[in-house]
Order: sequence, then structure tokens, then C-alpha cells
Amino acid sequence: MRGPNVLGLDNAPRYAYLVAAVLVLTVAFAVVQIVIVRPTLPYAAQVPPGQLVQLGVFTAAACVLFLLRSSDPTAALSVLALALSGIANSGPPAHAPWPGLAGEGLSGLSWISTAIAFPVIALAILYFPSKSPLLVRYPALHALPWLLASPMLVIGTARALHLWGINGLGEIVAWSAAHPSLYFASFSAALALNLAAIVEGVYRYRFNHDANERRRIRMAVYTAVPGVAAYALKDGLPVVSSLLGASIGEIPIAVAAVLHGLILLPAFGLVYAVGVQRVLGPRVVLRRSLQYALASRTMTTIA
Repeated sequence: MRGPNVLGLDNAPRYAYLVAAVLVLTVAFAVVQIVIVRPTLPYAAQVPPGQLVQLGVFTAAACVLFLLRSSDPTAALSVLALALSGIANSGPPAHAPWPGLAGEGLSGLSWISTAIAFPVIALAILYFPSKSPLLVRYPALHALPWLLASPMLVIGTARALHLWGINGLGEIVAWSAAHPSLYFASFSAALALNLAAIVEGVYRYRFNHDANERRRIRMAVYTAVPGVAAYALKDGLPVVSSLLGASIGEIPIAVAAVLHGLILLPAFGLVYAVGVQRVLGPRVVLRRSLQYALASRTMTTIA
């Protein structure tokens, strides 16, 4: 029987166990939603298929990355970012809680995860492939992502706890419902910080002379930039327009499908760039993947 070092947890730092717990929670969230909650909901209350696929892909990517690098701080932040993003983006549509005990539990977890995901994503970017010099020079910057997301975190946690039976938080929930601009402003600021973190990562790439790290950054950037941009258009733009008192209407199905596909890209890029120690360039990876696919097809035809 194989020992616990299969997951690398025998000598792992303590935060690895927290990451493992969040990962287990994410898997449970996906299973309960698909197997128990979704079949009982009307179509309008169900998570759209694209977001359900996103939950599955992000959860699988987080599991693979954790198995590859369970004791690495950058990988730990990336695992948390993938897991929390999967939960946050697969909650109840229009923020209306799902009925039933399981539905209410998943709804509350989604609201809380939305607020936590933003600062975790920002820190994951700032720690990739190594800690940003800005964080070394100004350690207080670690608190900035949490500060910007704090209104979301307070409101989301209050809504979840109130839904779970803590009636004393009813006033906070009622006030936030009457003043949604605070939540929207926090959402917009946190998303803007994530975009700024990507720009800072690209700037660091220009002055990084380590060939392997440059390839890792390039792989992450090639997938993260389209993914974050697609998320900003799909979810961020409606929030900003609501904050400004405007309306952009419903996104066409074809455009939404393309955006969903782009949002999935960081899951693959992060696993490869963070999880693999020696990274090949994106062109080499694509060329070898195509060669392997053609070779496999040729062998199948011959057989």
C-alpha cells in the first residue's frame, strides 16, 4: 500500500492541507450540484451548460495541479484560484438562492467564494513564476486585493449566513440589496486589480533572463490574458454598466460560447506552466501535440 507521500503531503507546509480541504469542498460542490440540486430545478434556475463545463474543467485542473505541486506556494495559490473560480462562476443565476438544504448550502458557498476568488487570483498572478519584487519591497501590498474585495466579502458572507439561518444579519442583507452599487464597485475594483497584476507580470517578463521562467510566463500569459479579458467582457462589463446605470442587453449565444471557451484557457495554461518544472515553449508544445495526435491517428489506421 502506498504511503501519504503520493500527494507530497508528508513534508508539505501546513497550508497544503488547507488547499486540499478547499479542493475536496470544490469536488463536493460540483457533485452535489450536478447529482442532487440541478435535476430538481426549473431550466431558468439552472446553471448554464457553459458555466457547468467551466466548473468541471477548473475542478479537474485544480486537482491535477495539486497532485503535481502540492507543496509549492505558487501552485497552492493557483489551485485555490481555480477551485474558488469554479465555485464562484457556477452559483445560482441572478443571485437568487436555490431551494432546499443542499441548494441553500451551494448558494451561500458560491457567494462567499466569489469574494475570496478575486484576491487569491491577484496573489497567484503576483507570485508567478516567483514572488513579485513589488511584494518584496512593499509587503503591505498583500492586503490590497483583500481590501478592495472586502465589501464583496462582507456582503456575500452576510447573505450566506443569513440564508443559513442567522437572522441577526438581516439588516446588512437588506441594506446591501437597497444599495447594490457598493458590491458592484468592489467587484469592478477587484477585477481591475487582477488586470493590473497581469500587466505587472508581463512587465516582469521583459526583465527576466531565466529561459525556463520566461517560457513559463509566456505560456501563462498566452492563456491568462484571453481568459481574463473574456471574463471581463462576459461578467465584468454588465457589472460596470449596472454601476453606471446603463444596460448592454443579453450577450448573443455564439459570442457567449466563444467567451466561455476563452475563460477555460487559463485552466490548461496554469497547470502546464506552474505544474511542470521544465516548460517547453508554446509553439513547441503545440507542434508536438499535433505530431502526437497525427501519429496516434496513423497508428490506429494502420492497425
